[in-house]
Amino acid sequence: MGRLANPEQLKAALADLTSVYPFNEYEYIISHLLAADKFTLDEYLELRDEYINRNLSLYLFEISAPRGFGEVWAHAHLKELEVIS
Repeated sequence: MGRLANPEQLKAALADLTSVYPFNEYEYIISHLLAADKFTLDEYLELRDEYINRNLSLYLFEISAPRGFGEVWAHAHLKELEVIS
């Protein structure tokens, strides 16, 4: 596919970018690569699926409060362990 026509412009925009979940620098880069026809939707989906499959437990880091972590993940995990044993 090749390189972006003006990669310095993208780098400058990233330097000034304000990230607020879910809009961050990675979303910004991906959207620009898609718009510039440097990255296809199928390539994005393949990359996304591979990443998620390699990092199945990353969602745990999105649970911000200790109580939320306990209620959302730990209780279910402990119940699962109890059923298994």
